[in-house]
Amino acid sequence: SSITASMTHLRRLNEEQNRQQELARKYITDHKVCLELGNRVIGFVRQHIAGKKTRVHEVDVKAFVDMPKSLKLELHAQVYLPTLLPHPLFFHHHASGNPDELAMICHAAMREKTLLHGHELFASRQKATAMFFMIEGSAEYQAKTGRAESICAGDDLCEVALWLDWRHWGSLHAVQNCELFLLDSELFGKAVSGSAMVGCYRCYARLFAQRLNEEPVTRRCSDLWPDFDVIQEMAQRAFEEAETDEVVTGIRPDLKRGSAHSWKTWRTKSKLFTNRMTMWLPRRWRS
Repeated sequence: SSITASMTHLRRLNEEQNRQQELARKYITDHKVCLELGNRVIGFVRQHIAGKKTRVHEVDVKAFVDMPKSLKLELHAQVYLPTLLPHPLFFHHHASGNPDELAMICHAAMREKTLLHGHELFASRQKATAMFFMIEGSAEYQAKTGRAESICAGDDLCEVALWLDWRHWGSLHAVQNCELFLLDSELFGKAVSGSAMVGCYRCYARLFAQRLNEEPVTRRCSDLWPDFDVIQEMAQRAFEEAETDEVVTGIRPDLKRGSAHSWKTWRTKSKLFTNRMTMWLPRRWRS
């Protein structure tokens, strides 16, 4: 009986897909849409029907809503941590003996997103709110300069959203159906403010802003900056400086866990670097 029920569900699903395609064709015919545009629209409808989410997301499993927090935290760590650790900053944090803090960042600030073929993830001049990690599929980043770059599984972009107030310098759309992980900048900041390593993150953010401001305009006007070697250098310096500087948590009392002067204060002060960088920003982009 279960096989019969599954076959019935599949037949109904195929009927609905065929119905949607027929309605799209009728709409194009009734509105006298030209052949070239009509074919593109029908192609999109087929891709949309055939290419729903390629993976099951957490929100699809309703039972997860009632999952104990401790179990959900462990689940999020196993799902997201392998994606974070290749980044030198998070690798250093993990190697410092604080894996539970990274697990909390995964739990509090990361989520999944599907981007269907042809859909746009963000547009030029739109406020940046997250760092993105490409898990499956491929996309194309179109810079305002007109240069196009391919984004594939294993790539990340828009890290700058974690450290500075930023507006996208280009747009990104999916070439194939894509699965991404998002690290929300605001939720990330709240999670880091409770970390014993907040001083290291503040050092890294300062180095990030300074290094970005030193880059040629053609390089810094991109959501793909920086490259891996630059990140590795900044992460190493941040942890070395934080170990010997006064800003190390545990030495200065105002940076202890949960302090109001920790991450939120840095995010506010980091706007000073943003203001300095407006010298090279077009006036219409200044906020």
